[in-house]
Amino acid sequence: MLASLPGMFRVFFFIIFIFSIFAIFGTNQFMGQQYQFCRSQEDAEYDENNNFISWPKSGEDDDGPVLCREDSQCIDAFPDDDFAICGTVFEKFGLDPIEHDGIRDIELIMFGIPGFDNVGQGFLTIFQILTLESWVYLMYNFSDAGSGIISVIFFVMVVLLGAFFTMNLVLAIIVESFDANQNDGEGDDDGEGGEGDEGEKDEGENPKLEESPKNEDIKILDDNADQAPQVNGDQPDNALPELGRDPNAAATAMRIANAELHVAQGRNVE
Repeated sequence: MLASLPGMFRVFFFIIFIFSIFAIFGTNQFMGQQYQFCRSQEDAEYDENNNFISWPKSGEDDDGPVLCREDSQCIDAFPDDDFAICGTVFEKFGLDPIEHDGIRDIELIMFGIPGFDNVGQGFLTIFQILTLESWVYLMYNFSDAGSGIISVIFFVMVVLLGAFFTMNLVLAIIVESFDANQNDGEGDDDGEGGEGDEGEKDEGENPKLEESPKNEDIKILDDNADQAPQVNGDQPDNALPELGRDPNAAATAMRIANAELHVAQGRNVE
């Protein structure tokens, strides 16, 4: 996991770059559009001191206010109303919609929290889109409020490039680092295994000589004794000058000599 941190940092800066591009574009394209509602009267309501009170919205008493981009949409949406016009308090009166138009009470636009009134709010909105949380409703709202097809293209691109591409890029970097670490571990195991095989091979080429069992020594002594020249009584008396006249003594001496020679050879081999 630690090996993937450099790649993760690069992806992080790439994601910030994507956030910046979409947030700036959204601010330039959609700023203030989600505050355009159908109005039930042409002018606002004022108090005795001529202070702004509200600009009534059509549908507030039924299903809630309706977003619009032109007056004809409001006429089609509320055919029974005597008056229907599309507008915002900012464009009409130069007032802040959040403070003077009850934006924080309107669930349709998610209480005015996501939006593109500034780049900071745009970053928050892009992040919400990347989480795929209610991004479709945002797309519908901005489509109804004035952007149309531009809103659809914008939100789909944010989802494809942000939610799918960049998130899968993060996973790809993690998986690549994991595979690299796994391959390095397998290479180390192969190196240790090769050294072990060479050691076993050397050990096989130079086996330790084991001592022959005693019964094999006895068998060899018997075989050597059988191969010794036989001396019988028909031979001349000078055949064994050093061993005397006894042929059995000569055979015994030959067996002893062969046994001592075999034992000496065995010690030299060890």
